[in-house]
Amino acid sequence: MRLRSQIVGILFLLFGIAIFSVAYLNMSILKGTLESLSVQQAQSESFMVSQLIEQVIPPEYYSEEFKPATPAQKSTLLAYLSRLSNIRSLDIFDRKGQRIYDFSRKGQYSFQPELLKETFQEARPVSGLFAYNDEDDRKGEKIEGFNIFEKRVVAYEYYYPVFYDSSHVAVIHLSLGVTRVSWLLRIILAGNMLLTFIFLLTAFLAISIWGENAINRPIRYILDAQEKLGRGDFGVQVELDMNPSNEMVQMSNSFNRMVGELNKIQAQLQEKTQHLEQLNEEYHRLNESLEEEVERKTQELRDFFSILTHDLKVPLAAIQGYTDLLLKTGEEGLGEKKYQYVRNISIATRNLLQLVRNMLDSVKYEARSIKYYQEDFDLDELLEEVKSNFQVLLESKGIRLIVDIPPFCRMVHGDSGKIGQVFANLISNSMDHTGRDGEIKVSARAKAEYVEVEVSDTGAGIPSDQLEQVFDKLTHFSRTGSGLGLYIVKVIIEGHGQKLRVESKEGKGTSFYFTLARARKREEASPLMGN
Repeated sequence: MRLRSQIVGILFLLFGIAIFSVAYLNMSILKGTLESLSVQQAQSESFMVSQLIEQVIPPEYYSEEFKPATPAQKSTLLAYLSRLSNIRSLDIFDRKGQRIYDFSRKGQYSFQPELLKETFQEARPVSGLFAYNDEDDRKGEKIEGFNIFEKRVVAYEYYYPVFYDSSHVAVIHLSLGVTRVSWLLRIILAGNMLLTFIFLLTAFLAISIWGENAINRPIRYILDAQEKLGRGDFGVQVELDMNPSNEMVQMSNSFNRMVGELNKIQAQLQEKTQHLEQLNEEYHRLNESLEEEVERKTQELRDFFSILTHDLKVPLAAIQGYTDLLLKTGEEGLGEKKYQYVRNISIATRNLLQLVRNMLDSVKYEARSIKYYQEDFDLDELLEEVKSNFQVLLESKGIRLIVDIPPFCRMVHGDSGKIGQVFANLISNSMDHTGRDGEIKVSARAKAEYVEVEVSDTGAGIPSDQLEQVFDKLTHFSRTGSGLGLYIVKVIIEGHGQKLRVESKEGKGTSFYFTLARARKREEASPLMGN
């Protein structure tokens, strides 16, 4: 529909331009012809009237010995002028420019001194077209031609010299109205516009009828076929009862060929879709089988790793116990060298036992087989127990462990065993990265319904680009260790529904922060806990 409208519009525009061009050309030619004829007619009439005036009032009456015209002469001239409807005024001027005779119709008197002067100077007839605005306009405006839409009075002004005995004795001035030319042009313009409108309307109807049969109807058939094709009807065809050389027939043939190609592509697509469905089913079957195999192997690996770490933990715990007994005898019972050896064995065994425990716990956490037994417990007592387990290592490395738990932060709620493992892993991690004469501090502060715990050290610190990865499982950093202990810390804290974060600056140490819920039985807590 849009295509047909565009074609009809273009054709109609071309016809309109052609018709208006012809009309404009005709009007221009007609205007020039009418203007020329009007001027020629006015010139002819002016000359005839001037000749008649010379016959009625001979030139000797305009000589220096001016003799007034006789009443009979004036009466004859007045009767003649009254019969000429297009004469607006008649004036006769002597050599001094004085008006010696005048005839004018009411409100139609006109006078152009410059033309009168030119007539006396050139001693020949002088004329021109003038337009007057109203009855009081005497001088008017000189114009070159007629304007179709001119509303002013247009007159032809004619100045004719009178000679007597080869002397220029007077000038006859005639003003002839030629306004009717403009009215005639307006009537012709209106007629041309009416004929142009009728022709354009007829052309538009003819083009519309032609476009309906030659363009719109075939396009509608093709559009209907396209809609059916869009709905999945690949058997649609377009048949037009038109000349085979017509572009619409060629377009429909091209559409039919496209539908045929689409049918072939559709068949190939269905065949490939069926093949892909078969491959997809086979893929899902293999993927399920692979997932089952991976799960089975993973479970076997977890079981093996759990048994291995459990079996390692027992002898390591025995070694740890015996070395602790030997260390209690002191240097006096063992001797200085033996005491140092046993102390080194105890430190190494403790580290290895901690690693085995972490590995065993990581397997359990990975398998989600860890249970939390939460209760109210004293945070300060728990830290004293953890501190006693690290006393030998702390003394051997020359590191101070400071515990600063305010009374109102001591009672918290959680799994005391797992929170103790959190402190053990964080303190162990800080010991690994804090040099001799360093310091590790565990402190707490109250925050609404929570207690925020901070474990800080004066170690080497962690690079800023590694802070986000310190809690990744088995990720090794040059300054943060294997990451297994910190991974377990994160899992335990998040298992309590709390938050864990880390802050560090290279060369200035590291601080770990986590929150714990306050004790449920508040009456057992210190009176200062509410502060």
